[in-house]
Amino acid sequence: FRIPGNDPRVSKDVVQLLDLSPTIAALFSVAPPASWQGRSLVPALEGKPLEPRPAYGELVRVPDWDHESRAMFTPDGKRHVLFDLTDWQIYDLDADPDEKRNLASKDPDADKLKQQLTSWIERPTGNTK
Repeated sequence: FRIPGNDPRVSKDVVQLLDLSPTIAALFSVAPPASWQGRSLVPALEGKPLEPRPAYGELVRVPDWDHESRAMFTPDGKRHVLFDLTDWQIYDLDADPDEKRNLASKDPDADKLKQQLTSWIERPTGNTK
């Protein structure tokens, strides 16, 4: 973001693209609809820490990409957890930033991480009103 009057800054907080709309709404003092899932990043823009949260994503099949997977970055940004609907992958981003060593069978937190991503995958979606 470039905000007039604010100094540039770098933050290592884990954020998601869906945080952009609530951030823009907050910058204009507009209340976001209750259906929005993101959070305002204004505190980070002001140099304050954000509450640690994981970031989730999904890749869906398209004509040129015949794969489907779900992913999560841990709140501390240290692990990338992937599930391609048949196989689990967990990478330690500090020790292996190129994601070459899958730790899914060795990571002591593997079960917890898999459950966290599974809970997101199985969440209700769409407008329930």
